[in-house]
Amino acid sequence: MEDETTITVKPFDAHAALKSALDKGILTEDTILAAAEESAFGDEYTGYCLECGYEHEGVEPDARNYVCESCGARAVYGAEEIVIMMVP
Repeated sequence: MEDETTITVKPFDAHAALKSALDKGILTEDTILAAAEESAFGDEYTGYCLECGYEHEGVEPDARNYVCESCGARAVYGAEEIVIMMVP
């Protein structure tokens, strides 16, 4: 009888990651709001990694789960998407 190995992949909890990033000071609400405002009224599209805080340029405002160039986590979200997640 063969031993079957089951791999369980835990889904990324973006809300918990955002709370953690804000609590640890990796990201600030002011930084995220400024980037979202720039996206809405300018030509800059910024996203942030919710794991390491790395700032990414050219990220769609509604981006979710993009791969971070810095840490490799699938945790890059568009600034406007993060603002929506900040609403209780």
